[in-house]
Amino acid sequence: MSQQGAALQNYNNELVKCIEDLCAKRDELQRQILIEEEDKHKLENEIRIA
Repeated sequence: MSQQGAALQNYNNELVKCIEDLCAKRDELQRQILIEEEDKHKLENEIRIA
C-alpha cells in the first residue's frame, strides 16, 4: 500500500508542477497580450491623427 501511496504522491507532485508551469505560461502570454494591445491602440491613434 505504501508503494501505491508513494506513486500517487509522485503523480500529484508532477501534476502540481505542470499546473504551476501552465500558470506561468498563461501569465507570460497575458503580459504579451497587454503589450500588443497597447501597441495596437498607439497605432490606431497614429492612424486617426494622420
